[in-house]
Amino acid sequence: MVRARRYPLLLLLMLVPRPSSGLDLRWASGATELTFTSATRCTLVVQADPSLGHLPPEWRLVWVADSCEIFPVLQPCGLDIARISTCVNAAGWAELSAHRLTAQFCSSDSAPAATAWYVFDVPASGRGTLKAVALDPTDPESRRVLRSPVVTFNGGVETALPPVILRTETVHQSTAYDLQVVGAGLDATSHLRLMGMDGSWDFPLDITAVTDTTIAATAAIAAVVPACILRAEANDGHVAIAELDAEPIPELSLTLPQGSSCQKTFEDGTVGPGVIQPKDFAFVPGGWTPEGNYVFHLFYIRQNQNTKRYPVLHGGIDSTEKNIGHAVTNDILLRAWAFADTARDTAAIAVRSGKFDSKHVWAPSIVRRGLTYHMFYTGVDDLGDQRMGLATSTDLFHWEQQDAPIFDYDQLGDWATPEIEDFGFKAQFRDPFVMPDPGAPGRWLMYFVTISTQSSPATIVGVAESDGDFSNWFRDRPLHATRHPGGVRAESPHVFHRQGKWWLLYTAADDSNPRVFAIANPTSPADTTGWSTAQDINDLIVDEYTGQPTHSYTYWKATELLDINQANEATFLAAYNDQAVGISYIRVRTGQSPVLFEEICPTLALSIERPSPGAGDGPRLALL
Repeated sequence: MVRARRYPLLLLLMLVPRPSSGLDLRWASGATELTFTSATRCTLVVQADPSLGHLPPEWRLVWVADSCEIFPVLQPCGLDIARISTCVNAAGWAELSAHRLTAQFCSSDSAPAATAWYVFDVPASGRGTLKAVALDPTDPESRRVLRSPVVTFNGGVETALPPVILRTETVHQSTAYDLQVVGAGLDATSHLRLMGMDGSWDFPLDITAVTDTTIAATAAIAAVVPACILRAEANDGHVAIAELDAEPIPELSLTLPQGSSCQKTFEDGTVGPGVIQPKDFAFVPGGWTPEGNYVFHLFYIRQNQNTKRYPVLHGGIDSTEKNIGHAVTNDILLRAWAFADTARDTAAIAVRSGKFDSKHVWAPSIVRRGLTYHMFYTGVDDLGDQRMGLATSTDLFHWEQQDAPIFDYDQLGDWATPEIEDFGFKAQFRDPFVMPDPGAPGRWLMYFVTISTQSSPATIVGVAESDGDFSNWFRDRPLHATRHPGGVRAESPHVFHRQGKWWLLYTAADDSNPRVFAIANPTSPADTTGWSTAQDINDLIVDEYTGQPTHSYTYWKATELLDINQANEATFLAAYNDQAVGISYIRVRTGQSPVLFEEICPTLALSIERPSPGAGDGPRLALL
């Protein structure tokens, strides 16, 4: 059976470029066509145009062949002719999918070579078409493409040559991500995407213009783009790839904090002070805004306090917690928060009539996979049953909520009893916290709250796994270490690593005395049996100067950790605070065991930057 293979080959010469105008590609005989009837060793000659003087430092040999491969024969360095000394087979899934090989040339002459040989063996039945392409080193913008004549053997192949990416350029200083590609044979490109180095994620780009040598594409991306693969796909199945370097994280300067006390609080002031209680929340440690600011993002439940104080006048207790709020700051010390757009930011996601989240949306937990942010949250329906939902975003401002829950309480194992009489048979299944499993690449963990047969009627923390399909969660099991006697409810778990251990913080609450507790596991956060006895967080945080607990966390609930930079001690522990009607936070550093954190307290007077008159009509989150 005749087998067709298409291979672009990356050819490298470590040379200093000089002005050029073109490339020449010929067989050793000087012809562009080679014919043979028996197995033959073929020699391609790649030569610089006389005005070029020597070969470009890098070019690509692109080929299509039937019944053979164009794999080079290694040769010793020649005096004035560059020859292939090493050849690296495709490494990783990206190069394999693009059928790319990399060859290194060498020559004994100290001067850059003007001629190179590419030698390969072909069976009698083989036939193929080849061409060399390169960037013109005389073009200061590196946009002109040099192309050699096409050469063939045994009549060539009619199939089009595969595309080649020679150069990429990106601009990313806001959520607008703009990409320019220079290459050859690009006009047939139908899909362009960024992909993880390990193939674990891909992100489509919108092609806005395409020619034979250029592609322009764009996307809305809030995240700093990591090192990744650019993959161009043509309708005929051809693929071209290029490696993109990781973008630098915008520099954030850390200065001494200013303030009169350790603990700070911000509140939602969109409808007046003290009206909206921010509750369970999630930080996103850095992302671009459409306006071009690199900021920290905060998403939180919005509970209207008037519905609690005067339920009859304000539609009843169920008339609030209808959306997830959104605020941003570009202050690494979190001293000033603002709404960029009030219409969007007070409803990052919202309830939807007739769906599983028709009554309330609670407890966001946000993770980034590749360039897409995934917001896990609790949806409460009209009957009061709770389920896990998912919304996705690439820019952190526009979210797409999935229609169906991704994890339902009736999927839990026999250990769980989410529906009991004490809660009016309304399913208790809430407060997701999602993180990668550090012990199994590609696997994810979701911590949540429900009722177990052993803890009823109190809630405890459970954990489930996903293999990366966020609509499929399995192997759920309880963490009995979060069980408290006397009907005390465990809520709002979150997990982080400190002091060589995994720590799980959660709120243990009854109607009068909520407190935050911590358990630790030295082995794995996925382990359910190795957790320590619960400790009150008040006993694990001490003043940096006295070394004594401050017991300042009596009214804290639903803690979260924002790790901006541990080395620079830009780490914040936060929780919503019933006493302050806001979210309180404190800057901390890792303590010495058995202390978990030390408070880093400011010593100077607080300087609050207020917007000047006429600076904008948008409300702000005030730092108190």
